[in-house]
Amino acid sequence: MTNSTQPISPDTLYEQLNERSRMYTSQLWQVPGLYLALTAWILDKIPTFSTTLKVIICFSMAGVSLFVWVFVAQLKFLERRAIRQMQLLEGKALSTGGSPWFFSFIWYVRALLVFATFGFFLFGVLTLPVLACIQFVTAAIGGVIFAAIYFSLGIYDRRRSEHILNEIRNASLGVIIEND
Repeated sequence: MTNSTQPISPDTLYEQLNERSRMYTSQLWQVPGLYLALTAWILDKIPTFSTTLKVIICFSMAGVSLFVWVFVAQLKFLERRAIRQMQLLEGKALSTGGSPWFFSFIWYVRALLVFATFGFFLFGVLTLPVLACIQFVTAAIGGVIFAAIYFSLGIYDRRRSEHILNEIRNASLGVIIEND
């Protein structure tokens, strides 16, 4: 146990950041994998459920999809932040590279989660034993609400991650950035 008044050595801090970044990276694979397994299991079992249970499960899975999207976005942000802090500890002499920016698998996972949210919600609405016009209005209102939620979450996540991504890119080019 370290005393909170004693500073942590750079080597210890680096090891902790390295461990964190590895944990975040592994969770970036594990969480979507678990979600896909749960989704496959539910899609396999849903035909056997009553109408009321189908609606409840579909609306619940739409909400779970949204929460998984938020969790995956948070994991990616934390992973990037840990990598940036490691670069700062390494300094210009060691932090010589970085991979070029590309469309990572997390974007595909996020797109899948958005489609799953709308799909589960729409299936839940179409399973409701009500008039078609009520189903249409419910689907339209719910679609607009989910679109607004995902849009605002996407803007927030982009702004939050943009600063760290720029620092990582600049550090890989050898640009020195002051830690703020």
